[in-house]
Amino acid sequence: MGLPNLHLYPLRYIIKTMKTISTHELLKLLPEKPHLVDVREDSEFSDGHIKEAKNAPLSKFKLGMFKKDEPNYIICRSGGRSMKACEFLEANGYEVVNIDGGMMAWNGEISHD
Repeated sequence: MGLPNLHLYPLRYIIKTMKTISTHELLKLLPEKPHLVDVREDSEFSDGHIKEAKNAPLSKFKLGMFKKDEPNYIICRSGGRSMKACEFLEANGYEVVNIDGGMMAWNGEISHD
């Protein structure tokens, strides 16, 4: 029988599954002031974002933008870029939570400041 074709699966599925929450769960967490980071580009962020989010565009990504001592909640437009950011941060020892569906799934308030 043998092992399955492991090359068909992204490494993160083989090693461990990344922690993910829904935008509904994030909305309930906001009163606790989680470290929320939006990895969309500056222009996307200024078009509308979650008020509590800090912008750290994937194109300007630096580890110093994230916290080592608490979970980093990562969001983007639909979940793809945030997943890439989470994979990189997790590989560098950061605790991360990907926001499933990104801003496209967000039903809370939108800030433009």
